[in-house]
Amino acid sequence: MNTDNCKINCQSEFAQIIKFLKNFSFEKSLKDEHEKLCFNLFLYVLNKEKQLKFPFAFKKTESPDFQIRFENKIIGVEHTISTNEIFKVALSEFKKSPTESFLELSFYTKNSKISKRTANKGIRKPKERLIGAPMYGNNPENEWVELLVNTIESKIKTYNKPHFKRYCDNHLIVEDNTPFDFYLDHGFALEVFIPKLLELKSSKEKSFEFVHIISNGFFFFDNGKDFKAYDVSKKNLAL
Repeated sequence: MNTDNCKINCQSEFAQIIKFLKNFSFEKSLKDEHEKLCFNLFLYVLNKEKQLKFPFAFKKTESPDFQIRFENKIIGVEHTISTNEIFKVALSEFKKSPTESFLELSFYTKNSKISKRTANKGIRKPKERLIGAPMYGNNPENEWVELLVNTIESKIKTYNKPHFKRYCDNHLIVEDNTPFDFYLDHGFALEVFIPKLLELKSSKEKSFEFVHIISNGFFFFDNGKDFKAYDVSKKNLAL
């Protein structure tokens, strides 16, 4: 399947999207790879939502990243990654650490005073004593929401620039690469996030009509009012 430009005529042909997702693996973890994975997961969820009208075609573009063309309308799809830049540096160093090393996530919150140069301060080697403050209560969820909102605000600024092409429906996919994605309570986090998202959508600046989140194996689909969760781990992908 050409993942940059493809036409899909019927439901049986859609199976090639699932085949692509099941066989997908990052080669270099480049931006392009992340975009293609998340876009195809978006197509998968749209199909589950019965929002795909066959035939349709899609192609890789710039600003937004993808265009989907149906018989009666075109929609735009933009991708971005929500992360903490210092955490990214630390994670890169952590991957070089001995097996059973530990990464103390409390070093990578919004109030952390470390820089990229000292990002490895949160790495603990095997049997080394933990020294960071514990994460407790709703701290992980609140940190996650703040990073997410900052990411979306940044993308809305891009969305309003002259070069960005807007369509009748405009979707933003936020790929979660924060320090907190794998152990937060997504249900509670979304309760905190949804009012903030609605506020962003109703601001004076034009905004994406739909903002979807991919986090820890789940695709949280924005239906305009709330989110519906889809397990998009490889073992659960099916027509």
